[in-house]
Amino acid sequence: MTVFFAFVFLLFSSPVLAATIITFDAESSTSDGSTSNVNFNHTIGGGCANPIVVVSFVWYPSSETPTVTIGGGAATTVNSIVGSRAIFMARRTGLSGVVAVNIAMSGTIDQLLASARSYCNVHQSSPTGTSVTAGGGDVSGAPNTVDVSSATDELVIDAIYVKDDTGQSLTADAGQTERFNQTTSFYFMGGESDKAGAAGTTTMSWTQTADLAWGLIGVSLKPAAAAATGARRRLVVVQ
Repeated sequence: MTVFFAFVFLLFSSPVLAATIITFDAESSTSDGSTSNVNFNHTIGGGCANPIVVVSFVWYPSSETPTVTIGGGAATTVNSIVGSRAIFMARRTGLSGVVAVNIAMSGTIDQLLASARSYCNVHQSSPTGTSVTAGGGDVSGAPNTVDVSSATDELVIDAIYVKDDTGQSLTADAGQTERFNQTTSFYFMGGESDKAGAAGTTTMSWTQTADLAWGLIGVSLKPAAAAATGARRRLVVVQ
């Protein structure tokens, strides 16, 4: 008589990591003048996990220096350009709900144009890559661009401000999604956009219709750590 023995094994492979995709949440903006302290609120959506708030602004005169808080805490400076093309970008993670933005200047300014954006599914401890800046004098023609170091799972964002808005316009490249495009009554045009990152570098580009000084900042947002969705099981029968 032949006897068969069967052994059943359940083999577990490593947990499957679900990809996280960075998404745009909301934008808010303000403009002010003849002041040294600018305040406005930005609301992060209720379903926005792992959010970041990015604040960008331009001011005049650029001899006054800013201090930025977001949600009551000190913001981390991403990058800035000071001069006739003054522009500043700051960010903070770990926030939710209504977020107060405060820009305190070292002295009274004539004009300020500011925007706040929130994005979801962003890495909370290392949210941004290496930022880059570009700026030009009173010339136009070729698009204003920056080449940002990036990866395919990242989202690249930018902010541009152009001195003097008299009857002029500012347009993002067709591959970018505009999130902010506004003028003040005088002094500035401002724009912000985002674009899916490419392997190596991603070019962010804007076209202006005036021969005016401009400044542009670009940086990549890094995705939040992927969440494990559970281990895979494999049944093995040995006789």
